[in-house]
Amino acid sequence: MASHKQNQWTSRFRELEEFKREHNRCQVPTKNSQPNPSLGQWVNDQQRQYHLMNQGLTSSMTFERVNLLNDLGFEWSVGRRKSLL
Repeated sequence: MASHKQNQWTSRFRELEEFKREHNRCQVPTKNSQPNPSLGQWVNDQQRQYHLMNQGLTSSMTFERVNLLNDLGFEWSVGRRKSLL
């Protein structure tokens, strides 16, 4: 059975997929003026968790998540795309 945190992650990922379909990008604004500021915060958290993972520190990021986000065209850093794979 999938954990609650995994279900939350999957739900946010689906929101990001929808955002990408509508806006043709994965860079989600975090300002309160946009319709879903919590999605922008989630995107920032994925970037932060990815960088922690790259540094060998404790992180909730997994290779499976990296692959899913890469397949979506996720930007790991503004201005450049980095990947472990």
